[in-house]
Amino acid sequence: ERRRLWDRFDLSEDGYVSYREFHEMVTESWSEADYCAERRVKKAIRRLLERYEEDGEVAEDLFEAIDVDGDGKVEMDEFGTTGKGPFARALYRAMSGLTEMQKRRIFTKIDTSGDGTIGAAELRRYVERTATGK
Repeated sequence: ERRRLWDRFDLSEDGYVSYREFHEMVTESWSEADYCAERRVKKAIRRLLERYEEDGEVAEDLFEAIDVDGDGKVEMDEFGTTGKGPFARALYRAMSGLTEMQKRRIFTKIDTSGDGTIGAAELRRYVERTATGK
């Protein structure tokens, strides 16, 4: 039971429970399925980074691919809805089968400014946190 609880709290799957991970678990009402959904999306992003790591513009390329209307920001209705390009296709596949609430929770986690959109800098920070396991 302790192992199962530890695995739930260790969102980055790095073997440690950071303060941020602990705080998120005790203050947010995410279900186990929500955390599994986010892990799946994070794993997809990690795979993208490993596959395209020689390309220094991974986050920007991914952002451009998911910014369907090209307005420089990704709204909730654009998030994980396009298969245009290899980055967006991988994210789209990772998000297939997720509930709308799970997509919203992941979107909200990336949207650190809380303005209801994801900018390139926010996506870059999420990708960097994903790559470092934070």
